[in-house]
Amino acid sequence: MVHIPRFKPQVVSQFRQEPKDPFVHLVCEIAGKSNAFETIEPLSDLGYDQELAIKQKAFTCFLAQNRITTKPLEIIPSPLFRHYRTTSKRRIVFAHKKWVFAFAEGNTPPQNESVAVSLLEPKEHALIYQQLHEMLITPPYRGFLEVLNFIIIRGTYTERCVIFNVRRLDAGIVRALKKCAQTLATMSVASCFAFVDERGSAYYLDESVGSDKMVVKKLFGYDSLRLVLNGVMLHYSPFAFCQINHAILPEFINQIQGCLSDAKREFMLDLYCGFGLFSFTVGKSFSSVVAIDANARALSTCTANAVRLGREKAVKCVEGFIAPQVLSGIASRFPVRTSEVLLLDPPRSGVHRGVIESCAGRKPTHVVHIFCGTPTITDACTSWNKQGYELTKIVPCDLFPGTAHIETIGLFQRV
Repeated sequence: MVHIPRFKPQVVSQFRQEPKDPFVHLVCEIAGKSNAFETIEPLSDLGYDQELAIKQKAFTCFLAQNRITTKPLEIIPSPLFRHYRTTSKRRIVFAHKKWVFAFAEGNTPPQNESVAVSLLEPKEHALIYQQLHEMLITPPYRGFLEVLNFIIIRGTYTERCVIFNVRRLDAGIVRALKKCAQTLATMSVASCFAFVDERGSAYYLDESVGSDKMVVKKLFGYDSLRLVLNGVMLHYSPFAFCQINHAILPEFINQIQGCLSDAKREFMLDLYCGFGLFSFTVGKSFSSVVAIDANARALSTCTANAVRLGREKAVKCVEGFIAPQVLSGIASRFPVRTSEVLLLDPPRSGVHRGVIESCAGRKPTHVVHIFCGTPTITDACTSWNKQGYELTKIVPCDLFPGTAHIETIGLFQRV
């Protein structure tokens, strides 16, 4: 892994809930869901065809309102439109005179229930939460519940990891954790960890202290999770970002490949690369890939994936925040190529100021810009247009069925 001087602007965590946005407002308006901002899965009670039609109409309206004239493709549906979320969490809250597993502090289950249930999560998640709740409400665990912030489940549809987010670790808490781990080991759970968040943050995996300072204790199992996509097996840390809808990822990758069908396969710059999801799937046909991310834990896994896949000479992993200063350092290490592809997959809040301008300076022939937050498309289009690039293809994908969100692939090319 290559290290470069760290520039640290104010970063919004990639997992945090973002404020209300105009696209969600459009979806709510068209769906007739006035309370959709307060619910986690506002469209989950609709038929999927109806949900897709609502999102397509909202997205078309959003583009028109923002004077984006490129006609979008039909929204790519998810093969799984319910029970697809491979990451879930429950906040441990004392409400209705009892301990409950809630979606969030102010979003507790009905008074006659103790564990919040989601139509978007695999049924196995509900069974794990229910089993743990029945165990932890017994008298020996009352003290443990008081220091337990969240229970988190991550993984794939066949392999799951459970993480206990606790305020502190001591001998008594470790004993309770080990008993929980023994129960989980009988439930087809592949690994189990404790994560210490002394502040009891409202965010379930708060990395504001820095991934290199996280206090993590493994209770059992493997250090990484495994994900097979388009014939490529990737390992990733349970504490690193991974898309939550694995069912749609093969088609999502195919759509990106389609955007690059006429691109030369010489050099790809993969920004916000994480553990290398696109570096080793989209990038497997490229002679050279430079993968950049700020998360040291994710980059370590990306480097290990390169070695495991025999791509350590072709894929160079670089740790650094995606900002103009960092990209200037990249330019000195990796000179501009005559035929260069840029792929960037920023968090929901979008890219930092100046990033698009710095990227355009490399004159990539193809730019695949992935938008997790639909409102960020507008400013990005303006910035790319100013740099001589136009939006030639836009592919909305339903990575978040049951919610008012979508993910969008945008292809920008030099005019």
